[in-house]
Amino acid sequence: MKSEHLKKVESWANTWRSFLWGFLTSITIGLICNWSSMLSVLKDWQDLFGSLIGALLPVLIAILWNPVANKIKKYESLKEGLREIEIDTTQVINDVYDIRNIYRDFIANIRKQVEVSRNDEKIGPLLFNTPPKIHIYNNPQLLKHKTESVYLHNVLIGLDKWTRQTNTVLDNIIESTLDIQKSFGDRFSKLPQPAPRAEFTDIKNNYNTELLRFTDELQTIEKAFANGLDAAITAKVCGQKMNNWNKSFIYSTFLKRFDSEYKAYIQAEKYPKTELTIDMYESVLPLIKDDVDALTEMINTAKGA
Repeated sequence: MKSEHLKKVESWANTWRSFLWGFLTSITIGLICNWSSMLSVLKDWQDLFGSLIGALLPVLIAILWNPVANKIKKYESLKEGLREIEIDTTQVINDVYDIRNIYRDFIANIRKQVEVSRNDEKIGPLLFNTPPKIHIYNNPQLLKHKTESVYLHNVLIGLDKWTRQTNTVLDNIIESTLDIQKSFGDRFSKLPQPAPRAEFTDIKNNYNTELLRFTDELQTIEKAFANGLDAAITAKVCGQKMNNWNKSFIYSTFLKRFDSEYKAYIQAEKYPKTELTIDMYESVLPLIKDDVDALTEMINTAKGA
């Protein structure tokens, strides 16, 4: 038989076992009930955060994307502007060479006809065709192109002004040629028939003298063509350099600022005053002179100049 003491111990153990079992059961049931509530709360917060994110996401994307989109747009505008400058300057260079050759032949032809007329007293004043009405290419949008270069933009301003002025001169040459021939043609038409030899010779000599004076004036156009070529070739070289520094969006946006040549070129353009200065040209020209000389030589070789 169990002793009275052992019976008390067993009773005490059973009591505590029942208490612990009930306590654990209560905790488990409570956790299950609370977990269901927690899930409900988490679901409510999830719905709330989902709504907030759904509403704010387009705004966040717009805020983050707009600066990138603007940089891409600026880059594409720059690339297109430099591409147009490349095309425009190439066209100007080709036109200058072609028109210069036309006027060289025109001047040589007039002088040859004057020589023929002077060497034969029976030959009267010789008429000749005027130069073809041809203009140097001038894109009215040239100065609107993006360049990122103060120097290049000012070269383009000079080229645009030179082109417009030269085209006006070319038109005036045609008008002057027609006026000279008409003036002396009218004088000859008024001579009696047969024309007195002295008057005939006098008018012919005056006409030939006027033609030679006219060709001497035309000869000065050579210098004008040279100035235009220098401006066009310089602009072409600058455009090519800028295009090389903007060869890709990544390089243009993040890397070109570390290019020593680019830094030197840009720094040469930055002066306290914003207006065009001789100092700016003197500082930039040494940076591009070799490329300008090389391109000039290459074009002269190709054109047979």
